[in-house]
Amino acid sequence: MTNVTAVYDLQEPCVAIGARLRLGLNERLASSSVNVRLSCEITSIRSENGRMILSTSNCNSLHFEKVVNATGYQSQLPAALEERQPLHAEVYYQICLGLIYTDKNPSAKPISKIIMDGWFPCLMPMITDDEPAQSKYLVTHGYYTIMASYSKPDQAEAMLQSLTDEYVQSHVKTPTEEEMARFWPEFTRRFEYVGWRGVVQAKLKTRSEFRSAVTFEYDGIIYVFPGKISNVFDAYDETQALLSGNGCVEEAGIRYPSSGVLALATSELKEQLIAGEANTGNLKSRL
Repeated sequence: MTNVTAVYDLQEPCVAIGARLRLGLNERLASSSVNVRLSCEITSIRSENGRMILSTSNCNSLHFEKVVNATGYQSQLPAALEERQPLHAEVYYQICLGLIYTDKNPSAKPISKIIMDGWFPCLMPMITDDEPAQSKYLVTHGYYTIMASYSKPDQAEAMLQSLTDEYVQSHVKTPTEEEMARFWPEFTRRFEYVGWRGVVQAKLKTRSEFRSAVTFEYDGIIYVFPGKISNVFDAYDETQALLSGNGCVEEAGIRYPSSGVLALATSELKEQLIAGEANTGNLKSRL
């Protein structure tokens, strides 16, 4: 490593994705007799006689006692939520890219390299199978792989769909690789670029760059605002609390666990940006 002040070698868990994750989830869902409906878009959600009714794209109606909206805070959001601002901070939708590489000299265990703290590169393993040698990796950068920020998810999705391989190659891949090589000169010799992926992520604009998941209930529906992948455990616990009604409080029609993220992080979420202050929420497209 070069151009760094200190290096820390830490043992940390990895997250399985892709086929390996889907297989594991399918086995668990099947063992719990959960009915998974694929290619079934929810077109509306309404409350009627104490039950939630979901209308679908194939014209069927499904009836449930409880509904959890875990769509990344991008679908079936009532206008009243924007007016009430239950999360205290401005919600924005950001286009985030990941560059995919193959390790030409894979090690027995997956590796990760994260340059902290700021707009720097990061390399993480993409564990998609049970093979002992990990060869597929994802590279992101705190500046170059963030394309733009929008107030609506459909605006961000439209911009993501407009990206081309040529643009990513010249405006994202090249400067990201230069940055990675600045700290790890071996990178360009050891890793081979194979493509890119992009997603739209909902985030909260705060001074502290708040990234935890937030779970709350409004009008009978539980909403999970996405955070880091490790927050899935907090989101699970808080969803369970809201389903059971144990240890929850209600304020202005918003119900949430009294010891949950929304309760504990209220001050942090309310802290507004100072004019001109650098923040990833202000990054715009360089198209």
